[in-house]
Amino acid sequence: EGLQDLFFLQSPLEGAEFVARLLGELIPSEAVSVALYDINSNELRFVATSGPGASERKGDAIPTSQGLIGQALLSYGRCLRIDDVAADRRFDPGIDGRLGLEVTTMLVKPVHHDNRLLGVVQMLNRADDFSFSSGDESVLSYVSDKLGDFLAQSKAAGDKPKKRAPGR
Repeated sequence: EGLQDLFFLQSPLEGAEFVARLLGELIPSEAVSVALYDINSNELRFVATSGPGASERKGDAIPTSQGLIGQALLSYGRCLRIDDVAADRRFDPGIDGRLGLEVTTMLVKPVHHDNRLLGVVQMLNRADDFSFSSGDESVLSYVSDKLGDFLAQSKAAGDKPKKRAPGR
C-alpha cells in the first residue's frame, strides 16, 4: 500500500528517496542505497542513501561492471543476496561498501523497465537477523520493479513536448 504514493512524486530523485525510506522501514538494515543509471557515462550514481557513510556515498559514481553490484546487474530479474560478504572475492569495498560500515550481508536488485537498466537498490547488513531472507528478496524485487515503472513513467513525462499557450 505504501507504494501507491510513489506515482504521485515529481522526479526520479524524489522516487529514489521515497523507495530508500520505504525499504528501510520494510526491511530493517544498517544502510540502504539507490543509484540511478547514467547511460552517457555507463555509470551508476548514488542519489538516495541512509545509514553510516550515507553523506559520503551520496553523489558517488561507480562503474556497472565491477564488484557485487556489477555482478547483480548481470541478471535484471533477480536479487543478489550475499550472506558472507567478506568471503566473496567479487566484493570491492570502493564499489559495494560504505565508509564507517563493516559490510557483512548484502542484498542488491537492479532496477529496470522493458530490459533497460535504470538503476540499482542496495541494502547492507540486515538488522536483528543473521542475513537477508527470501521474503526480503521478494519485497525488494517488488519495490524495485515499481521504482522501475515510476522511473520509466517519469522519463516519458519529461520527454513529452510542452504544450504551447494559444497565441504564442
